[in-house]
Amino acid sequence: GPQTVTYVYRRSDAGNVTVYHKSVYDNSDLTAPTVLDGTRKLGLPYTTSPESYADFEVSSVPANANGTFASGAQTVTYLYKRKQSGGVTVNYLDNHGNRIDNPDTITGSDNVGLPYTTTPKVIPNYDLISVPANANGTFTVAPITVDYIYKRKDAGTVTVEHIDENGNVPLDTPEVMDGSEKLGLPYTTSAKSFDNYDLVSVPTNANGTFTSTDQTVTYIYRRKDAGNVIAHYINTAGFPIESDEVLDGTRSLGLTYNTTQKDITGYSLYLVQGRETGIFTNGTIEVTYIYRKNPSVVITPVPPVTPTPTAPSPINPISPVTPITPINPVNPITPSPISPITPISPSPINPITPSPITPSRIATPSQIITPGRDQDLVIRPNRPIATPSIATSSNGSRGGSKSAGNANVRPSKAVTTNNGQSKNATDNVVPIIDKPVTDTKKPTPQKANIVPDTRRAMSVPKTADSKDVRGYFFILISSLAAAISLVLKKKEDR
Repeated sequence: GPQTVTYVYRRSDAGNVTVYHKSVYDNSDLTAPTVLDGTRKLGLPYTTSPESYADFEVSSVPANANGTFASGAQTVTYLYKRKQSGGVTVNYLDNHGNRIDNPDTITGSDNVGLPYTTTPKVIPNYDLISVPANANGTFTVAPITVDYIYKRKDAGTVTVEHIDENGNVPLDTPEVMDGSEKLGLPYTTSAKSFDNYDLVSVPTNANGTFTSTDQTVTYIYRRKDAGNVIAHYINTAGFPIESDEVLDGTRSLGLTYNTTQKDITGYSLYLVQGRETGIFTNGTIEVTYIYRKNPSVVITPVPPVTPTPTAPSPINPISPVTPITPINPVNPITPSPISPITPISPSPINPITPSPITPSRIATPSQIITPGRDQDLVIRPNRPIATPSIATSSNGSRGGSKSAGNANVRPSKAVTTNNGQSKNATDNVVPIIDKPVTDTKKPTPQKANIVPDTRRAMSVPKTADSKDVRGYFFILISSLAAAISLVLKKKEDR
């Protein structure tokens, strides 16, 4: 029968395939090589694959990564490079998390797994208080942050003062700016507004920087000027009896003032007008002390008190009017400028007869109105005495008729005396009174006491002993002519 002849074959052995995983930097093996056995595999396919590493990635895949076993040995080499790292950022922060300097960056070019190092900076006005654990380490794929922590040094305080230039009196509580953790930081201050004061000096260090030592910022102010305070001292008639007191208001606005009354001989305080004490204001303040004369005190007239020139009072006595210089007869006024004046002819003027003219007399005591006790007037006795108009030689020669008046006392003669106390003293006329026969029902007049040298003697006016009126008429015409000339002269001067 049939026969089967079978030939049996066996695959030939092939060479081995060795797989390498190497670094591109130094061709070092990252791991041990892998050998694919070629026994009885000649012509059979093979496959390889790259390895996975934490810090490396495939840089180059070989062309024979997949192939066929051959009779000779084969090698498959994978090349790897380091992965790209996230880099290292170094921050410099204060203890409040604020960045105080520019950060530093270390790039991560193909350096994952390699070591890095950082160092802290020296930052002015700061002390390093914290070094991080990762100040030194190894690059990773993820970014690395290194934070150095600092604390600003303490500085001295800054005290802001607001004072008065006079006596350096504080106008407000000083403001103290704490210097803790502020060395090198800026500070600012500002002036304040105070009533009655002006700022006169701004310090150079109004704005500055905190330093290691204490500092003082001083603003200086000046009190504003106020109006003066004037104290007047007058009598009830409104005339000054003492000099004014002036309280200067320079740099006194808002301060208190105090005026005081004076002890004035012969007077007692009657009334105060205005505030004796108060506060200086922008305007002038006047305080008037009014005094009442004591009736029991005899006051010798003295020259009026001259008010203080710097603070004139509205009630100062009127200065005496300069006498009008009489018309110089050498240069008479020509008739031409006074032509409008119609000359007064004697014909239209009715002669003044002696009967309607009342002779000039000095008022007798009975005619004097006795002033009130509060009035600042000279007190005269209120009883009948001999008057100068009666004690004239002409009346004495006539003997005094009943029709001349109701006086009951007639002097028969007068004696002139001088006590010799002053060369300027005026002789006093002392009348010698004859005792007349009087009615017993009427009171006996008392003799007047004449105080020597206390008053200026007045000339005895002439009584109407003459009936000749031509003198009066001449005086009247002369006065009118002089007045008209003076008026015309003033108009020409203008």
